[in-house]
Amino acid sequence: MTYIDPQVRANAEKNGIPHAPEEVIAERHALADAVCGELQHAGLPAYVEFSNAPSEGRAGARVSVDTMEVPAGGVFVGWHPGESLAEAVLGFMEPDRLDLREPVIEHGERVGSLMDAAIKSVLVLAGFRTRDASEINDLASGIHVAGRQPRQWFLAYILTEGVLGLISAIRSFDPSGDDRGARAGISAEGKARLTERGIRIVQDGLPSLADDDRWELARVFRRLAGAMHSQDMAQVGFWGADRSPLELADELCLLSDRV
Repeated sequence: MTYIDPQVRANAEKNGIPHAPEEVIAERHALADAVCGELQHAGLPAYVEFSNAPSEGRAGARVSVDTMEVPAGGVFVGWHPGESLAEAVLGFMEPDRLDLREPVIEHGERVGSLMDAAIKSVLVLAGFRTRDASEINDLASGIHVAGRQPRQWFLAYILTEGVLGLISAIRSFDPSGDDRGARAGISAEGKARLTERGIRIVQDGLPSLADDDRWELARVFRRLAGAMHSQDMAQVGFWGADRSPLELADELCLLSDRV
């Protein structure tokens, strides 16, 4: 099967934006089918959108293949909302009605962020390597899928998420209500001691990782921390959101370059 017409391929190469080889594009399509199938297996509406047959207006996880040879090429997944929400948002993006402060626009962005986070979690759980599409293209949205993760990385991901979640939960725990004595609270000293121990465990384990694994750990940790912070903002607003997960990467002495 030929994915790119030879003349189209020649013109693209002449313009300095060549398409990937046919065998690479075939691998991307196979990956897109696998991603779509995994999302459907989890119960999410998902479909593969082909460049020659766009599925405008179709709600769900939209899986697409970028055939370009540049690093930004590959498989992408983005959430497309229902028709009513999409039309409501687009209505306020018209030049004569443009109003970025309109609540429905913010609502649409939050829905997209929450669904992207859910999609990413499902794909990671299934063993796919993912990252935010904006990491490879500032103008892109959604998720970039590069392939399958080694099984051992899946275990590392779970451990990373567990450590981050545990430390954040301890830090944010604060007995509330009129009857404080009815709950077993954690003193400030106790919270500090527990979180310091968790941080020390991670720091002691870092030297045993290869350089690439440390970079990947740092990237995943920061991504998870950002997702937790975004979810908290969606619930309590910007000023009330807990920023401690974002600060943990620096406390753990995780690398920041290339992340």
